[in-house]
Amino acid sequence: MRRLAFSLMAISVAGLSLAACEPSGSSSAPHADRLRIVAGYLVPWDARSTAALDQDALGRDALTEVSPTWYRPDEAGQIVFASLQAQQSLASLETKAAAQGLTLMPSIVNYRDGRWDGALIHHLLTEPQARKAHIAAIVALVESHVWAGIDLDYESLASADREAYSAFIRDLGASLHKARKQLSVTAHAKTSEPGNWSGARAEDWRALGESADEIRIMAYDHANDETPPGPIAPISWVERVLQLAITEIPGDKIMLGVGAYGYDWKDDSMGEALQWADAEAIAQDHAAVIQWDAESQAPWFAYSDTQGRKHTVWYENARSMKAKLDLARQSSIAGVFIWRLGGEDPAIWDELRQAV
Repeated sequence: MRRLAFSLMAISVAGLSLAACEPSGSSSAPHADRLRIVAGYLVPWDARSTAALDQDALGRDALTEVSPTWYRPDEAGQIVFASLQAQQSLASLETKAAAQGLTLMPSIVNYRDGRWDGALIHHLLTEPQARKAHIAAIVALVESHVWAGIDLDYESLASADREAYSAFIRDLGASLHKARKQLSVTAHAKTSEPGNWSGARAEDWRALGESADEIRIMAYDHANDETPPGPIAPISWVERVLQLAITEIPGDKIMLGVGAYGYDWKDDSMGEALQWADAEAIAQDHAAVIQWDAESQAPWFAYSDTQGRKHTVWYENARSMKAKLDLARQSSIAGVFIWRLGGEDPAIWDELRQAV
């Protein structure tokens, strides 16, 4: 799963093509080999991210949609700012997005006190008054702005909440659609239903796909800060995730998540998240040779710090992103989203321009 830090955060398998797995009757992008949407998350706690929409920034004309991680829910079902930085960034990011003609879909996340709070969402799903208040608060928030809609990034839910979460998304989607607004739902990656851990099991992709306008699948963090070193999004795993997605969700609603980040693992310690720019700087500072892993389609390198501790870094760059974009284009899905903007490999934009 993705770790935030608001206080600081043609290929086939076994001969089966991705296109062949698409359910009959599902829609696809206008051109089968082109992506319709390229979305990017903006995180207020990193100045590089809040500056990503500056007019003088490197050209990002392939970008169509942005989701600032501004909000989280409280126990009463109301929506509050996730951080002071989020509140302070709202007006300027709204202005920049509007000036560049970008669709704005702010994100509400259940990350608080340094963790993904699944118990909070369980309360909002199962306590009738809080549930009603939460739907009303989300709709009122979206209606009070000129946004296209809202993104819901509720992670690490209990598997027992699967039906309640699907029903909540159904009712929220209906309320937003009545207000002529859109709903995006961010989902954990998995390669089979219901999934192999509680957060994934809580998300019924078929039910969510019937209610939301976008299903954003986080096809990254295969290796993460709590695992041993390894590729963030090995290409064979991403393909299996996509194969499941296109059998469960209409193609014109699927958004494949692509990472622009990585982790630095020190000895036996937990990994530390970093962006492409950070990884490249570390490699340069330590004269590390960047390797390319052909099997996972990802870059990595190793180095020793000044205290003699060994580090391993796996991350994502333009070359690794291209492999994912090729899969996305082949499968005729709606598009991709980037976690996250700010500090990404500038060369990804050339790859994205060729994909849209």
